[in-house]
Parts: sequence; structure tokens; C-alpha cells
Amino acid sequence: MAEIFVSYRRGDPDAWVAGRLADRLARSFDVFFDGRTDAIDFGSSFSQEIDDALGECRVLFAVIGPDWLSVKNMSRLHSDDDWVRHELRFALQNERRIRVVPVLVESDAPPAASLLPQDLQSLSGRQGVRLDRTRWEISYREIERRLPMWLTPETRDSMPPELPFLCDRRDQEDALVDLVRSAGSSTGFMACVVHGHKWECHQQLLDRFREERGVLDQVFRSEEGTACHYVQLNRTRLKAGRFDDALKSALKAKLGDLMMSDSELATFFRTLAQPLVVVAQLTWEDYQVVGPGAVKSLVQAWQGLATTAPNGAVERLPHPALLWINVTYEEPDYELPADVLHSPLPKLCAVEEGHIREWVGLDRVKPYVSAKKRDLLRLASDGRYCHTPGKLHMDRFADAVRDIIADV
Repeated sequence: MAEIFVSYRRGDPDAWVAGRLADRLARSFDVFFDGRTDAIDFGSSFSQEIDDALGECRVLFAVIGPDWLSVKNMSRLHSDDDWVRHELRFALQNERRIRVVPVLVESDAPPAASLLPQDLQSLSGRQGVRLDRTRWEISYREIERRLPMWLTPETRDSMPPELPFLCDRRDQEDALVDLVRSAGSSTGFMACVVHGHKWECHQQLLDRFREERGVLDQVFRSEEGTACHYVQLNRTRLKAGRFDDALKSALKAKLGDLMMSDSELATFFRTLAQPLVVVAQLTWEDYQVVGPGAVKSLVQAWQGLATTAPNGAVERLPHPALLWINVTYEEPDYELPADVLHSPLPKLCAVEEGHIREWVGLDRVKPYVSAKKRDLLRLASDGRYCHTPGKLHMDRFADAVRDIIADV
């Protein structure tokens, strides 16, 4: 029985990462990877072998890289007979049994839901792990550490629904409301920065605003809902100081038309049918390569997209457009200098005992944690999870809760 299924597109670097991931996992787990010569025997039915493996697996790794995201393959994804679509559709339709984990290669987020066929759109909202040649070992060790918990079905069914959205995220919610109130009366182009240690769940904060609480729809006063586009910025262009080019090309790629002219891009914003959030990622590595002015330069490029009327006046957008920049750094107590940030939301801070106490008291959480409450309250002093006494990064808190509930 293959507990793990590796889905991928054939092409470098996607297939290279998929193959290496499958080989490493196979040392400790049962893995199905059709790139291995012994995965499907001569004379066997390819489709039947794939379906049998999907029927047995509990975790599916969806390797998403440059080849997966190419124009040609994104088009193939909309065909009913595309095998990658078949694999992902099966797993997503059986998500209570199969955990679908996006493995991002030279990318920071899965493609936007608007670019995916309807039966795959839930893939875009899933937290992925970046795994490529430049950061292989650290990311792989995280995957290997979590896999035993993912492969235990009781753990998934017993996890509290509010786990990634703990209490200390309300400060960011209030700051976003203030930002929209102050900036929303101008052109409609706004920007915010969410910053903190890389394990503080930046993406889950946006997921909470977008889905769990409907914060975005409320602050934008939107009855149509809010669209989110996750863009991949070209680091070479950023390093060369071409922030305007990097942002425009990323937007055009996300909209599915690399040949779109700047005037056509301006028309897209001028005719927005609903509020828009464009999500970009800047990492610690980017700051070393691009420089500390990256955030300001990116925001300036964004504001430069403001459309201009024939008489030279700046037009107001029909709906707000927010550039959401996730900035992650390596050191727990690092503070980005104030002069390199633009409209920062409060820093994502670590979980402390007071947050845990408030969390275990939530009505929607109580049924899941009542038998483990004492152990959970001790987490703030558990050196296995705390990076400093009394403080846990959000991802480490999530791991600790899984460990305690599953008695791992």
C-alpha cells in the first residue's frame, strides 16, 4: 500500500524535485511515483495503476513549478483527459481522507483559483511548502517531521477548526480596517505589508480575512466577493531595480496573457468587477539580494499602475485594489527598519500563554481540547516548541497541538 502519491509535470525542474522527493520519502515511507521504473510494470494498465494508487494514498504531494505553470500546461489542465488534473481532482474530492500538499518549486504560492478549472480551485487556498534546489534540506526535514501526523487519520478529524487563526491576529485586522478607511478615498490602489518570522503563518492570516471571517468583503463593502491573485515576482528583474517590469509581467502571467499590453492591463484595473487583492512574497533571501528598499519600490510600482483619464486626471478604480506583501525573515526577534516598510500591519508575533488560554476557551475549540487542556496550557513553557521561553511561533504551536491531540 502506497501511503504517499507524488503528482507532477514532466519537465525540469518539476520532475527533478518530484523524483528527489520520492526517493527521499521512499527511505521511510511507501511512495507511489510513476517516474520510477518499477512503479508500473510492463503490461499493466496505466490508468488502473494510477487510480489504485490514488485510492490507497493518504497524502498527495502536488509538485508545482515552472513547467506546471507554463501556458501550455495550464491549458492542458482544463482538459478532462489531463492526468495531472485527474490526480488532483480525485484527491481534492476525497480531502477527508487525503491531505493535498502543494510543493512549490521556484514559486511562493499555488496558482490563483481564477486560473484553475472549477474542480481544482480549492488547491489555490492551500498552504504549500517551497522545495527547490536552493532550500532543499530545511524544507524536506519539515515535511518528513510532519508526515507521521498527516498519515494518522484520527489526527486530521480531531483537529480544532480555529487552529491557524489564533487570537493575536485581531491587531492586524484592526490595522487593515484603518488602512482602507484612510487610503480608500484616493485612487483605490492600496498596499499593506504583513511581516514576521517565516513560521508565523502569513498566508493563513490572509485566508482568515478572506474566508473564515469575511473581513475583506466587509472592509471593501463588497457584495460580489473579493478576488485574490498570487503573483510570482521575477527576482532577476527585482535585483536589477526593474520593479515596475517585475510587477506588470507577474500580473499579466497571472491573468493568463503574457502578451497583454500595458494599456490592456490598465483597462483590466479600470473595469474591475470586484475588489482585488494581489499577493506577493518577499523573503529574507530577497532582502539580501534585492536590498532593503524592496518593499517601498514594489509599492511605488503598484501605485504607478493607477490609470490615467484622457484629460490627464488620475481615475478612481470602480473597486479597491490591494497589494498584500508578505515579508518573512529568519530571526525570531528581528525588526525590519521602519523606513523600509510601507503601511505595515502589526508584526506577526509569537503565541504566548494568554493566547493559548483564550484559545482553549473558544466554544468551537472546547470539544476538541477538553481532555488535553492542561497539556495545551503548558506549551508556553515547553522547550521542545518554544523558540524563547514563553513564546511559540504559530507553526510550532500548530505542530504541538497535533502532537498532543494525537499523543504522538
